[in-house]
Amino acid sequence: MPAKPRDVEFVDASQYAVNKRRVCFFAGHGVTDARSEPAADASDLDRARHAVVSTIEALGFDCMPAPIGADGAYTDPLMRERILMADRVVVDLTAAGPAVAIDIGVRLGVPIGRTILLRATEEESLLPGGVYAEKIISYAANADSARFERWKRKLEFDLRRSLIEGEDERMSEKNILVNLSDPSGGGLPHRKVDQFIESMADGGEYGRRVAALLEQLSDDGEAIAQMQLLERELIDNDRLPDRGYSALLAIYLGYRERKAYRQIAHLFARMPIELQQNPVAIEQGALALNRISEEEDRDGNHEPAMALRRVAADNLKAIPQEYWTSETYSILGRIHKTGYEATAAKDPTLAELLLDNAINAYEDGFRDDPRDSYPGINAVTMRLVRGAPADLKRAQDLALIVEFAVTRRPPPRHGMERYWHAATLLELATAQRNWEKANERLAQLMDVTCEAWMRETTIKNMQLQMSAFGEADAAPLDGIITQLKTPPKRR
Repeated sequence: MPAKPRDVEFVDASQYAVNKRRVCFFAGHGVTDARSEPAADASDLDRARHAVVSTIEALGFDCMPAPIGADGAYTDPLMRERILMADRVVVDLTAAGPAVAIDIGVRLGVPIGRTILLRATEEESLLPGGVYAEKIISYAANADSARFERWKRKLEFDLRRSLIEGEDERMSEKNILVNLSDPSGGGLPHRKVDQFIESMADGGEYGRRVAALLEQLSDDGEAIAQMQLLERELIDNDRLPDRGYSALLAIYLGYRERKAYRQIAHLFARMPIELQQNPVAIEQGALALNRISEEEDRDGNHEPAMALRRVAADNLKAIPQEYWTSETYSILGRIHKTGYEATAAKDPTLAELLLDNAINAYEDGFRDDPRDSYPGINAVTMRLVRGAPADLKRAQDLALIVEFAVTRRPPPRHGMERYWHAATLLELATAQRNWEKANERLAQLMDVTCEAWMRETTIKNMQLQMSAFGEADAAPLDGIITQLKTPPKRR
């Protein structure tokens, strides 16, 4: 099989840092020219739009205009995806049509980021039933100077409170609408990427093309090269096509499926800012940078590897805290775990700090969502590695809790999830030094179809556990590792 392409070389890890510039979209009629000081005879609507732009920029945001045309729709079809993805949006509903109202309803209902609504007092809200009427900041289209100045001061107060000071609104997990639309009670955070990949073929022309490449091309190098051609086709044009953001994300996650980590990092650096600041894009970019750091460490390039891990961890911190999930914490834990493994023999002081950070991140992830066993089992393993008496007791207590969380869920029937489910149960048994149960679970795991790298990941975790065991327990674990090194069943 040809080697995967490594044509993306790294010069400076900082070029892969997330753009932390704060952006706020302003959607409405005539917003393109709203930054300019209105003429003396300007309409009241022009004065109001200028006041909005000035206030947004005074609060430290770059104001991105999202023009709405005379037909009530965005003048740029791509703006729909940008508005649905953006973290901060101000919308003047005065000239907005049904399509814009639907998008805003989605933002408010999911919810996505922060959405501030404006309208002239003479206009009706387009959102059905006046559900969000209390959220609308009204302004008078025929106001005298004194009244307009009072409105501007109130506008600044309301925008500051909405854009900066308040927390993003989150729908309760017990909300009946959420439960009715998701009978499973909500999927695990790490499944959001898998679900996007599974539905990629429904994501427009480019989504279908990426899905076809992943399905039809078994050779990783060929699939990656074809996705690179699609990426250039998209980005090298003057503008993205309709549904272009979904297309970029499809290619981005397509690279992930084929472990093209350098291509992920390269595309991340070229993404439009609102896509780059999306939590999924940041998480997968950070995971890719960490994987690349592992390659650099293997090649003896330890300083670049450390720099990549620092950028990866710093990028995760750009995700607002309210958007952190067990997946985010798990990726941060993985970055620190990789750093620990790379420095344990060379810099014990730094390694100890990274080990502490890994444990904290993994335990925070399991605490955030106990259904997600990945951070839980890794917290158990890293506690064993640290090996203080309190750690060993905590590892045993935590292993029981993680096992309860894993076994109460129906086991996956296919795909990688089936392997990770079985591998987690095996690692829990070995962490508890229950060798009878471990051998039963080993037999179950050996029967699961998987890729070689998946076995290698399990072996590495077992080796970490073995470093914490005495001779009596190391021997049976070594026997398990030996069996895991036999070639796995392939798909």
